Amino acid sequence: MEIRMNSYESNRNVHGSAGNNLARGRTLWFALPMVLVTIVVTIGCEGRDTTEEEVYRVGVMESLTGLGETYGTVASNAKRMAADEINATGGIDGRKLELVV
Repeated sequence: MEIRMNSYESNRNVHGSAGNNLARGRTLWFALPMVLVTIVVTIGCEGRDTTEEEVYRVGVMESLTGLGETYGTVASNAKRMAADEINATGGIDGRKLELVV
C-alpha cells in the first residue's frame, strides 16, 4: 500500500503550519522596531549633560503671511511678550522659556 501526499501537505508536514510561520513573522516585524526604539532612547538619555543651561522649548505655529497674517502676527507677538515676561522673572523652575516659531 502506497500513501501519497500533495505538495502542500508535504511542505506542511516538513515546515510546520503555514499560519504559524506567518504569525511568527508578524511578531518579529512588530517587536524589532520596538527593540530598536528602546535602544536608541536608552543611548540618547545615557549621555545627557545637565551642566549646561537647559531651556523649555515651546513650538508655536501661527500664520505670519497670507490671509491670517493680521491675527497670526498679533498672536505671535503676544506669545513672545509672555515668554519674555516669564524669563524676566526667572523662568519656570529656573529654566528659561524659548519659543520656536
